[in-house]
Amino acid sequence: MKRNFWRKTAAFTLALTLVTGAMPANTAVQDLFSGAVLTAHAEVTDSGECGDNVTWSLEDGVLTISGTGEMNYSTYSAPWFNYYDIITEIVIGNGVTDISSTAFFGCEGVTSITIPDSVESIGSSAFGYCSSLTSITIPSGVTNIEDQAFDCCESLTEIVVDQQNPSYCSDNGVLFSISKRQLHTYPAGKPETAYAIPDTVTSIDKEAFSGCSNLKSVTIPDSVTSIGERAFSNCSSLESVTIPNSVTSIGYATFYGCNLKSVTIPASVTSIGQYAFGGCNALKAVIVERAETLTALRSNAFVYHDYEAGSTAILPDVTIYVPAEKIEEYKHAENWSEYADRIIGYSDTKLPDGKYKQTAEKNGTYYTRFVFVVPRTDFAGKSKALFTATYNGTDYTYETSTYYTGVISNGVTYNPASSSDRAMFVVTITSGSDISADLTCKLDFE
Repeated sequence: MKRNFWRKTAAFTLALTLVTGAMPANTAVQDLFSGAVLTAHAEVTDSGECGDNVTWSLEDGVLTISGTGEMNYSTYSAPWFNYYDIITEIVIGNGVTDISSTAFFGCEGVTSITIPDSVESIGSSAFGYCSSLTSITIPSGVTNIEDQAFDCCESLTEIVVDQQNPSYCSDNGVLFSISKRQLHTYPAGKPETAYAIPDTVTSIDKEAFSGCSNLKSVTIPDSVTSIGERAFSNCSSLESVTIPNSVTSIGYATFYGCNLKSVTIPASVTSIGQYAFGGCNALKAVIVERAETLTALRSNAFVYHDYEAGSTAILPDVTIYVPAEKIEEYKHAENWSEYADRIIGYSDTKLPDGKYKQTAEKNGTYYTRFVFVVPRTDFAGKSKALFTATYNGTDYTYETSTYYTGVISNGVTYNPASSSDRAMFVVTITSGSDISADLTCKLDFE
């Protein structure tokens, strides 16, 4: 992906090339204020059982769940069903371990919910249509949140996860895995753009992030071995995904409809499912690392639907890079042969820490590229990287939050020597004449 970020001068034009990867962005913190809402209701008092050792009571709009163990009841609707329209607050006492499916579904007036550390599981649609709820805190003990637990909570703008929660909180307290299947309608006020998945996660479930249209980058840890079908399908803003060398298969339509520009398939992947990257019309580079035996490929993995022709066609700009020694095998393998004229062999070069300068010329345009290989600890907690290019005593600065995990140039793949804890920042400067000898560049973080 190439963009011109600096205006043209008489001497030359500066352009930056930036793809794949994203720095951990600092989330802006702001105070949230909301007006008071007064709800008139009758003073209702009622109580009963909702589990073997769990009881409920309702007084003046406050529903309290008390006792020990799981909530359960014989009827489909909760015992407090007739009072849904007057409940404004829910208090779950310490000792309750389970919130039943649809327990508070339709409690549209609820503005406050207290969930204790003793709760381990939240059932499907448990808080569905709690449309006045603006914030909820997931305590440290919760290890399971079922599908659509917060379905259609239209006013929900904040989900806070206890920092001691090993299942739903990353090291810095950022929510990472409340997926669309659990939060069926995403809060409009706080769209998530990155999910830093920690190394406690071993698999990504079917449709886990499907339709997360604001999601821009995903880093999958080495602990993950499988990615379910349609896991990231129709994440239309997804530009960067890091797949570790622990994943063994990419399922059906996993990344269907994303606008990814490049992707690396690690050597550990033994199979790529049908339509895995279907509809990724912006995809230009697919880097396949497996060489010992070929990665099995299902049909239509790299196609899109051509509505004008009324049929499927190969993604318009995609090039598939495979190990040079396996190029002929890939070209003739089942389903890979569909892309034979798009398959190119490559070799691999590992770069140690440092700054690298490359130059090239094509059709009268000169390119100077600076590659910075740095430890990820250098930009941990930082929100942006700053390139400063200097020419003829003038500084030109551009800020970015993206980095490379690998780049291809003339059939050679360049990676950090240790990609698990290193990253590559790359800037390409174009000009009408060769200015490389007088051009310098530095990288800083803020």
